[in-house]
Amino acid sequence: MDDIPGIEGDFTTIKITNDDMPFLVDSVIATIKSHNSTICYYSNSIINIQRKEGLINEIYPLEESNGIKESVIYVIIKGYQEYIAGKDEKLVCDGKKDLGLMRVGQSTLIPSANLDYLYILRSDLISIVHRRTYMNCIGVKEFDDQGNVVKERRFFGLFTSVAEVQDIRTIPIIRDKVKVIEKVQGL
Repeated sequence: MDDIPGIEGDFTTIKITNDDMPFLVDSVIATIKSHNSTICYYSNSIINIQRKEGLINEIYPLEESNGIKESVIYVIIKGYQEYIAGKDEKLVCDGKKDLGLMRVGQSTLIPSANLDYLYILRSDLISIVHRRTYMNCIGVKEFDDQGNVVKERRFFGLFTSVAEVQDIRTIPIIRDKVKVIEKVQGL
């Protein structure tokens, strides 16, 4: 756990230094995702250095060829919030379960009582990484044997730019919702 300048809260960070090579960042991201971890932020910086006994001895401009180019990758993992049923059966945020971007003290007002057990919507939280836009929220509700909501998990982040501009009828869950709306509207 590290302190991140300008952001309060604990985060799980991964720092990797390696000789620079093609597909290094893609490989790191794929490995992290294969462990079911969510990436909230990552950066990759290339430095041109010379080492002596494992320690950095010299730093050169990138365009010079006197050193070895190394990649320094910094990754923050886990954009998640969990709500549990309170005494009055209303869902309340379980702050101990907040991860990633939600640990910086952001809160969201998503009234989910009338939403399906699985929903996708635009939240009221603005992303602090990648693109300055409202984050998407994917919510998943958990029910008890009587059909009461006992837990709700919310995952915040941004869809890829391709998903932002593609026809909504190509996304399976949303496509089904569009068909229902079109049927109700007689379209």
